[in-house]
Amino acid sequence: IKLIHGDDNVNDVNELWGEPFRVFSLPIEEYYQSRYIKIAQTMAEIDLVTEEILNLIKLSPLFSDAKDKVVELSVASKLACETLRSDPVIFEIWPRYVIAREAVDDYTIDLASVKETEMRIKYKEGYELIKEGGSLVTVLSSLRVPIPDSVKNYVKKCEEYII
Repeated sequence: IKLIHGDDNVNDVNELWGEPFRVFSLPIEEYYQSRYIKIAQTMAEIDLVTEEILNLIKLSPLFSDAKDKVVELSVASKLACETLRSDPVIFEIWPRYVIAREAVDDYTIDLASVKETEMRIKYKEGYELIKEGGSLVTVLSSLRVPIPDSVKNYVKKCEEYII
């Protein structure tokens, strides 16, 4: 089962192995304490991925339209992550999250305005990293469990990206 689809960055469910079985191996109080810790760790990873995306956006005015969309996705994802699905407030949070996710999913750039082929390729790579980061934030908020290998690989790709 694949979690993240990237060009050369594909992580599988091994990052999560054993998590569903923890509920059966711990006293209920310990399990809930560990869940709150995992949700906090997940939210920290959402912040880290968001920071990397925002760093990419700063590299070019071509990416500037994504900033508000990414920030809103981050905020809405953390709200969705920390809110129990049985909590009535989810009816306010979930639509906000879906709209933010769709805004990042639908985000495009105008590569036709870039005249140099080499620069067009670099901008396309940056654009794909922004989209991949948005997908990673979505996966994190859906799983509500940290996926450190995926986040580490994404951060590495962002650090290696140069315009």
